[in-house]
Amino acid sequence: MVAFLLWGLAPFALAIEVMGDRIDFLKAVHAAIRLLKEKSPDDYAVVERYVPRVKEVRSWHIGGMAMHLHPPTFLMARSTALYSVTWAASALAHDACHSRQWHKYSEAHKTKYVAGNAWSGQAAELECLAYQAEVLRRLKAPEHEIQHVLSADGRHSERRLRYPPSAWE
Repeated sequence: MVAFLLWGLAPFALAIEVMGDRIDFLKAVHAAIRLLKEKSPDDYAVVERYVPRVKEVRSWHIGGMAMHLHPPTFLMARSTALYSVTWAASALAHDACHSRQWHKYSEAHKTKYVAGNAWSGQAAELECLAYQAEVLRRLKAPEHEIQHVLSADGRHSERRLRYPPSAWE
């Protein structure tokens, strides 16, 4: 596993750690982070705060925030990173939304034991999908990407639950 803090791959240093085995994954994630920083700084700030690490996962169907890791880590599939720079950037924003949901609940209730429905499940997914669509619009993403997000029912996290935690590593 290789980790970069974007030094050498960007003309400026960013605080988001990116880990992966494949250079195409690393370059794609770095490009997505740069796009957010340059075209949507407010969304970049959310990602920077709530997604301190991005880690490549092997399986295309596995992904999401791993709040149990230190630091909280977005497990990103290579297919997500390579689909398009706008899609990868919006995926970062989507999972930053989930991390923000988790942290807000944790802070409000002064606990690290966060109720699952505070940051996952259909209602939480719909909130993060709406945010993702806004980010896609701000990035002037292709309309089909925006429509794909808007057409989602928010139940994709339920389908992911059938995979064991070891598949996420």
